[in-house]
Amino acid sequence: MVGAVFQILAGALVPVADLVTGVPSLVIPAGYAFAIWGPIFLLGLVYAAYQMLPSRREDPLLRRIGWPLAGAFLLNGVWEVSVLLRQPVLLQVIIAGILVCAAVAFVRLVRSDNGALKGTDLWLVAPTIALLFGWITAANVVSFNDMLAKLGLLGTGPGSALVGGALLILGGLVAAAFVLLGRRGPIQAYAFYAAAVLWGLAGVVANQYDASVITSGAAVVAAVIVGASLRTAARRRYAAQDQTSERRLRRGKSVPAETMKAVGLRRYGPPEVLEILELERPRPASDGVLIRVAAGGVNPADCLLRSGGLRFLARQEMPFVPGADVAGIVEATGPDVTRFRSGDPVYAMLPSTAGGGYAEYAVASEAAVAYVPPGLTLGEAAAVPLAALTALQALREKANLAAGASVLVNGASGGVVGASQGRQAHRVDPGPAQRWRSGPDRGLDLRRRGQARDRSQLPAGRRRGSAPPQ
Repeated sequence: MVGAVFQILAGALVPVADLVTGVPSLVIPAGYAFAIWGPIFLLGLVYAAYQMLPSRREDPLLRRIGWPLAGAFLLNGVWEVSVLLRQPVLLQVIIAGILVCAAVAFVRLVRSDNGALKGTDLWLVAPTIALLFGWITAANVVSFNDMLAKLGLLGTGPGSALVGGALLILGGLVAAAFVLLGRRGPIQAYAFYAAAVLWGLAGVVANQYDASVITSGAAVVAAVIVGASLRTAARRRYAAQDQTSERRLRRGKSVPAETMKAVGLRRYGPPEVLEILELERPRPASDGVLIRVAAGGVNPADCLLRSGGLRFLARQEMPFVPGADVAGIVEATGPDVTRFRSGDPVYAMLPSTAGGGYAEYAVASEAAVAYVPPGLTLGEAAAVPLAALTALQALREKANLAAGASVLVNGASGGVVGASQGRQAHRVDPGPAQRWRSGPDRGLDLRRRGQARDRSQLPAGRRRGSAPPQ
């Protein structure tokens, strides 16, 4: 809001179209081309008011987009005030900063999944950012050429026109690269971005056609490049959608396919980004087991994946369903599965970064599935896989415990430590139920430092191993 208001006030003090008066450059667009700032200012104010609504104020995506967008508006206001100083290098630095802020906002927008943006977002947020970024892309070419002209580096004649033409084509190629390389996010963003660039190029042609055939022709070439890139990107999107539908039909699926409910996210953020999703029910591969999930475990890794803390190591496709630990009943199996059949009670560990456990159905490979041990409920079994395997790796592979060794468990709490408290934890053969039920031999009362007490002497509420960890 502050950035948009400051931008409008600065524009009132220094009319934007008057800034190009007397500039000895062959790539300056016609004055009416600057009218694009009208819808940009208006959309910026509406967007700021929209984000201030109580229902949208804490939206993680809008907040991530809003900060660089506000920076772009603030810097643009600074540029309009600083233009009175007539310092071309300073002005170019400022307008380059505007481009960086707008690019950050644009990239954050298009890297979001289509489902993360609703109707209002698609037709308010996307146009605001895309129009600003597209116009500033074209403006950087104009500003850079203007700086060279004012510093006396272009001279006059064909050389100046050739440099200006080359810069216009370069700007067109950069814009086309943004459109072609962006295969995610709302198509509206790319369409408005390309439209803003094309508007700037059209302004150059209209203003320079009688002054320089070279720069006018270069602007036309650049416009053709940008337009062709937008057409190609749109055709790719539609072709990808058609191929997805065709693959479903070839596999004998109806469109829409059989669905299920899941708890997942469409964008990274706090727990509030989790929502109920309706997704296509997974199908097991030849060695896969489809599990009708009765319970799922929650681990710290799930929280990191949900917040985006691991996105630089393993970026998830949205919408993403977290969850690695599941327990339930076998619904179906692949043709190569021999150990399980429909109706078996099982528990499994899914690949952590792939997720899929917070759903009505999950698919795991046969090697990652095991029968629920006798004496455990499905809810208890769902808490086992990740914590127990981590404890097993620590005790057997890292600590290299020998039979009969005593183990000090420091800070005996949490899933991993709870799974390591069995008296025979260094052995592989006892099932999880046996290790849990055995518990530790002795406990340390922290209120009486240094005093170890037998497990049998501990108060009932403090006996470890009396119940499975939850």
